[in-house]
Amino acid sequence: VIYLRKTLGIRTDLDLRTPLETALMKTSPLGKSVKLILHSSEQYKGVFTPEGKRNVAENFRVFTDRDNYPIYFHCIAGADRTGTLAYLLNCVLGVSRHDAETDWESTFYPAFPKERDGILGEVHFYNGISAYGKADDTWQHRVELYLLDCGITKKEIDIFREIMLK
Repeated sequence: VIYLRKTLGIRTDLDLRTPLETALMKTSPLGKSVKLILHSSEQYKGVFTPEGKRNVAENFRVFTDRDNYPIYFHCIAGADRTGTLAYLLNCVLGVSRHDAETDWESTFYPAFPKERDGILGEVHFYNGISAYGKADDTWQHRVELYLLDCGITKKEIDIFREIMLK
């Protein structure tokens, strides 16, 4: 806690867990000086539902406000919901699909079997993003089109890029 708050200067705790997982907490475990944002979120194919798209838009907008930085975002295990959001943020910044996938996979493949219920969970996610744009579009552009479909504006994407890439 001291390291996150004092050394890294975390100002915002974006918690992607459900109310049941957070026991309806009102304050960040990092302390009262850290803004707590509770946004129960979806992952994998869930981000393509109307509710999932609203979740993505809410979460993305946290990253468009300079006053929120530095931001600590997490779920219960730091793999599925956190991985989904990190993947989208990385890709819209221009991280290659391969590198974003490698980063995401490293968060959960060592701990979990690659196959759950006979289907790779992330396949649904990749198939969903693939539905955006044309075959020759970059992955970054496809992710951007997905974010626009979630209700994020081009201006919000540009603000996020400006904050992160300055």
